[in-house]
Amino acid sequence: MYLSEDSIMDAELTVGILMWEIFTCGDSPYGKLKNAEVVENVCNRKYRLQKPADCPDSIYKIMLSCWKKVRKKSDLLARFLSLRGIQYVV
Repeated sequence: MYLSEDSIMDAELTVGILMWEIFTCGDSPYGKLKNAEVVENVCNRKYRLQKPADCPDSIYKIMLSCWKKVRKKSDLLARFLSLRGIQYVV
């Protein structure tokens, strides 16, 4: 089985967000931000989700490592939307 770098990065992003959602008991990761705002904050401002209250430091470090390889805006937007079942063509 071959996994492209994009597939691995998608999985890492997904795992990091899933872990965050588990430790926040299902909170919405980016609240009421619109998709474009999430992409802007994550790509240009290097925004990362805050550590959940009951999350051990060791687990949060894993989450951060999942979000470390954010590339250009269009890639992140496509990945972010695909997690929500929306197709995005660059």
